[in-house]
Order: sequence, then structure tokens, then C-alpha cells
Amino acid sequence: MGFLVPVALAFSAIIPGIVALYFLKLKRREREISSTWLWRPVLLDRQANSLWQRLRVSLLLLIQLIAAAALILAVSHPFATVKAVTAGNTVLLLDATGAMQATDTEPNRFESARAEARRIISQMPAGGKMTLVLLTRSPEILLAHADSREALRQAVENAQPTAGDGDLAQGLALANSLLRGREQDGQIIIIGSGHYRGAGEIAPSAVPVTYIPIGAAAPNLAVSTLTTRLVEGQLMAYAQVSNYGPATAPATAEFWADGTLVGVERQSLEPGASRAFSWAVPPDARAVEVRLPAPDALALDNRAWALAAGQQRSRINLISVGNPFLLRALQLIPGAEVTTSATFKEGDFDLYVFDRIKPPDGAYAGRMLLINPPGPAEERFVGKIIPQKSDPLLRFVDTADVHINVANVHTPSPDARVLWEGETEKGSIPLLWTEGNDRAIFGFSLQQSDLPLRIAFPVLMQNLAGWLLPPAPVDAPQVAPGESVALRPWPTATRLDVKLPDGSTQGWEITPGMNPPYLETKLPGLYKVTQQVGGGTREATFAVNLFSSLVSDLTPVPELQVPVLPEAKAVQTEAPMDIWRWLGWAALALVGLEWWVYRRGY
Repeated sequence: MGFLVPVALAFSAIIPGIVALYFLKLKRREREISSTWLWRPVLLDRQANSLWQRLRVSLLLLIQLIAAAALILAVSHPFATVKAVTAGNTVLLLDATGAMQATDTEPNRFESARAEARRIISQMPAGGKMTLVLLTRSPEILLAHADSREALRQAVENAQPTAGDGDLAQGLALANSLLRGREQDGQIIIIGSGHYRGAGEIAPSAVPVTYIPIGAAAPNLAVSTLTTRLVEGQLMAYAQVSNYGPATAPATAEFWADGTLVGVERQSLEPGASRAFSWAVPPDARAVEVRLPAPDALALDNRAWALAAGQQRSRINLISVGNPFLLRALQLIPGAEVTTSATFKEGDFDLYVFDRIKPPDGAYAGRMLLINPPGPAEERFVGKIIPQKSDPLLRFVDTADVHINVANVHTPSPDARVLWEGETEKGSIPLLWTEGNDRAIFGFSLQQSDLPLRIAFPVLMQNLAGWLLPPAPVDAPQVAPGESVALRPWPTATRLDVKLPDGSTQGWEITPGMNPPYLETKLPGLYKVTQQVGGGTREATFAVNLFSSLVSDLTPVPELQVPVLPEAKAVQTEAPMDIWRWLGWAALALVGLEWWVYRRGY
């Protein structure tokens, strides 16, 4: 045992002062009295009227002396030496995965992990240094090579759990890199549940690794899959619910469409079992949600979301006097909303399809598909179609059984990319080509061919539409917490905003060619992407779902198997354990006891 502030023991001089107070003469005020019978108690207390009196030990004196001694010792910061958990250089990996939000410990696992981290910090040896790393999908350094216990405790208090899983391989690789050159007295400590990604990809550690498990087996039902599918014209939602708890549990699944409850299904799940749930969804629904209303140890995996109506709605305007084959082919394009009209009128459309109708004059910047545009042109009979087979726009398009009767002779622009050519008696002519990056042109009328009757037609139309239409605003309709999402602005977008599940909004101005990655996918739920395009807006949605057995399986791993190099040896160190706090509380309790004794008159 030692003292961090031994000079504080000089306060022991107050103890004789307390004792001296019990020797001092009692100073009394003079009073005139009218009866001699009051003199008797005064005579009995005659001894106290002298300057010094004989010390009489009392309970009050003993309590005061012990309280004073406890306060003096507390101020001197006494400590006891114990075997330390930490080494001279320690990296502490604090599990911040979604499993640490489980409530099987009070108030949750992350708070229990915080308490364990504070205990380890208090045992840091003199002259030692510690690094705090938050173990998540992408491990994060909170504080590096710190020798201040207070700074380390503050970093632990500021840490927050995430909703996703964690990557142990990355975490250990980061820890070993931080200890490079300090291996002789280095150590890694992991506090968490033990379920991590990358467990099979761990490189041998150059320093010893200690694992401290948090939590116990607990009841937990989780939505492990959610998807939507069109079955015989009916939109269906399919969910899978898994029981990660140690006992059989009833599972109630609620299906919601655009915030409205549309169905409830109940089943019973054995430990480790999964069951499929399904429900019909209204055809106009945009998003589907599944909820497990029964409370369990982890609320994070009791909800999931999926998009019901596609990732992007493309607005297509077909200008035609009537062409049912073309209309049907356009309607088959995923996410397309097709409007028909007899004449052109500029509006809020992503693609204009002109069927034998003259496109607008001037420098119109819209995206267009032109089919046999009218104008002075020579007609020729076509004998054979010659495709550019290597062009990606002709992928899966088979022209072997496609025949064209007559085609007009057109002169494509210098930057044109010819996809089909036709053999005629006067030489080959272009049949299908693109100009720039916003225009595709058919040089023949669909009524003068059997193309609309062939399987090649809808395939070709989807390829052309995929090239002409702007890209989807997000590259994936569903991601895991912590994954990045590539936001792809529309060609003329000026601003982009993302509304998070908690109602907050993040946004920024868009410059041409800007494709910002979105990294703030920490919360499960639906994220709404809104783009300002001209005088209107474009909206898209993507979902963030947990769907991770590493998080939902709450049974902690009892022993974490981490390969260690043969030269990695555990370092035994000693650390001071503070005692002053206990002495301070004891002194406070003694002061309260002294007041009670005084009031009782002992």
C-alpha cells in the first residue's frame, strides 16, 4: 500500500485539536438567580469550569476522531497494489455492434461494457498507455496512446453503440498496427459479445489477446428476411422470422403498407428455428414494413422494410397516333410510368418516344427515342439486317428471325453509333443508331416489319430505355447499417436531400458529374432521396435493414479463438487500486452518524 499524495498526511495535526476541545474550560454566561436550589447542578459541574479538565472518552469524540482520520487518509490518495489486467501498452477493443443494445443486463450490454472498460482503465499501470478502439463494421480509434485515466474514461463515456455488426479481423489488424514496435509490453483486450464478421480471416496477433464476454443467452425474435414479389398479378410480401432465444416462443408478424396495417400472422418458433410469413400487399403500395410487436431482449431486429413499387419511377411520354405493340413494350420497362398523347408538349418526363411524329425543332435537350421520323427520305427494300453484335445495347437481341420490308434512307450525325444496318440493292443503309447520349433512332416504321412480334423487340426496348433513362438515384434498394450508398444525381439535378428515419434531413448542392457516396446509414429504416430537377423533384427510397445473425444471436461466445504468434507472451504488471473513494464515503457516513449521536444526546 502507498500514498499518491503523502504530504496530505500533514492534516493529521487537526486530531490533537479535536481532543483539546474536550479539555478546554466551559465558558458560561453570568446569571442572577433567586433560588439556591439551582446551585446544586452548577457545583456538580465545577470540574468543567477549570481551564483544563480530565479527558472523558465519549462516543461523540471517537466518531469525530475516526471521521477526521478517514478524511485525512482520503486526501492523501492511498492505493493498494494489485495484479493488472492491462499491460504497459494496451489496445482496448470496445464492442459497439447492435448486439450491445440488448437489455439482458441492466440497463443494456453497452453500459455493462462501459463499466468493465472503466475498471480496466483504473488498473492501468504507472507509465502505461492505452488506446481505445470502437469495434464496428469499420473500427474507429477513439483515443490513441493515452496515459491519462480521466481522458480515457471520458472517451468511453462519449462512445455510442451502432446498429450493425462488427469486423473482428479489421479490429485486430488495426490493434496490432497500433502496437507495432511496442510488442514487448503490448496487449489487446476485447470486451463484447464475441459474434463478429471476419472471424475466419484473422491474422495471428503479435501480442496476447484477452477476451471479456458480456451478457448471457436471452430471448430474441428477429426479422431475418423481407422481400416483395409479384405473383400472378398480386404483389406479395415475404418475411422470415428467426428465433435466436433459448426457448420456444410465439411469433406475431404485422405487415404494414405505407404506414397502414394490412395483415397479421402468428406462428410458434422453436429455438433456432425460422418460419416464413407472407401477405398480400395493395398494388399501389410503395413500401412494406414487418413488425414483431412482442418485446424481447433486442428491439433493433424487430422491424424491417422493403420497397414494394421499385427503386425508381421513370416517366415516359409516348407521342403516337396509336401503336399498341410499342405501348406494351414501354410498359414492360421496370418502374416505367407511360403516358400517351397525340402531340408533343414539354412536361415533367424523363423520356419522349416519337412514333412517326416529327420531334420538336430547336435545341431541345430532352432524351428522345425516334421511330421513323417523318421527312424527305428515300424508301428502299431491305433484304437482310446486319447488327453490331459486340454493342452492349444489342445484348440478348436476336435478329435472325426479324424481317423489315422497307426503310427510309437517313443520314446520321457524325457522332452517330450505328447498331443495325440493312442490305439494299443500292448498298447498306442505317436502320437503328444512336446520337450523342440522349437520342436513339429507328430508320423504319414498326408497321413495316415483324419486329414487334418477336422476342427481340421488348429486349431491345429495355436495352435502349436503360441507356436513355437517367440512372437510378441510388445503386442499391437495400443495404446493411453502416454500408455506403452511391447516390447518382439525375443529369440536370441541382440539389439533393436525404431524409433519415428519425426525421432529420441532410442535403447539399449538386455540380455536374458529382456522385457523392452516402455514409450516414447508421439507423435502420427508410431513407428518402429527393432531387431538385428543373422546376420539379425526383424522389427515390432505399431501406437499411439489420438482417444479421451476428447481431441477433445474443448468446455470447464463451471463448474467442484468436491465433497468436509463438513469441507473443503475456506480460504480468502491477497497478495501483484507488482506495480514497471508499475512505471518503466512510468519512461522510461518520459525519452523519456524529450528527445523529449529538441529536440523541449520547
